[in-house]
Amino acid sequence: MKEFTKPLVLVSRCVEFDNCRYNGEMISSPVVRQLKKRVKMVPVCPEVEIGLGVPRQPLRLIVGPSGHRLIQPATGRDVTETLKDFSTRFLDTSPFVNGIILKDRSPSCGLRNAGIFADAVAHRPLKKGMGLFASQVVTKFPFAVITDELHLKDPRKRDHFLTSIFASAEFHAIRNHESKSNIVQFHAENKYLLTAYHRQEYRILTRLITNRERRPFDTVIREYQDRLLHALAKPPRFTSHIAVLTHALGHLEDAVTEPERKQFNKAIERFRKGLISVQEPRDLIKKWALQYDEDYLLQQTYFEPYPAELSSTII
Repeated sequence: MKEFTKPLVLVSRCVEFDNCRYNGEMISSPVVRQLKKRVKMVPVCPEVEIGLGVPRQPLRLIVGPSGHRLIQPATGRDVTETLKDFSTRFLDTSPFVNGIILKDRSPSCGLRNAGIFADAVAHRPLKKGMGLFASQVVTKFPFAVITDELHLKDPRKRDHFLTSIFASAEFHAIRNHESKSNIVQFHAENKYLLTAYHRQEYRILTRLITNRERRPFDTVIREYQDRLLHALAKPPRFTSHIAVLTHALGHLEDAVTEPERKQFNKAIERFRKGLISVQEPRDLIKKWALQYDEDYLLQQTYFEPYPAELSSTII
């Protein structure tokens, strides 16, 4: 069984960790519940950390003359600077994280759907945007893959998040060994994965590893990590996945049967139409690689980018 390095993930504490929402509830997330077994998690609730308590009167983001303000309409309290100060202290002492899961719609943690109001009494938001804590998280960890509990329900976005955090964690562990051979092996084993995610960045990463300019190893590794995280920042396009899967089938050209080839083509067409996730055609290639002893494919992380039980999480 493949051993995976445990990623470090920052997560909103109200998601599967504590009844600390403003109303005293906890958010259920089957994905986060499963992840607890395979990931080191750092739960945080900025609103509780600044002393607002549970339950508490809800907060609201409002438009201010010099930026958004975070206020508590029921009390008139403005906690903007208090929460910013906490965020700075917390993030400045936080270790490198491979991923971040925040609470959707939260005025402190929301990534995209936090309501932003004209004032404390407005009934409807002027627009939606990022919560106060979330905006500082994004600034602190610009290359970390960030999601929320709702995005994790989407199979494609979930696959992207899991793939990214485990690849990032593996590289981070290898980097600490300061061994060129380990980095070269990592790059070779992630060829298909990186090609699917960002073909151009894969080529740049290959040139970095080759290091014909004979630059210092530390310099190469820092640049490799930055470009790796950039390559993993966004989900691959459908067409990129299909190109990689079709190329992989070419390694099995002399082994797969005609019925198997038809099964693969059918799965690819269903994936192209958005009827299934990439997991189904990817698992077909992995099954045949095992069946026909195609070791090269089995060494590619693309076909098992994260623990198998996480791919079967039921939403």
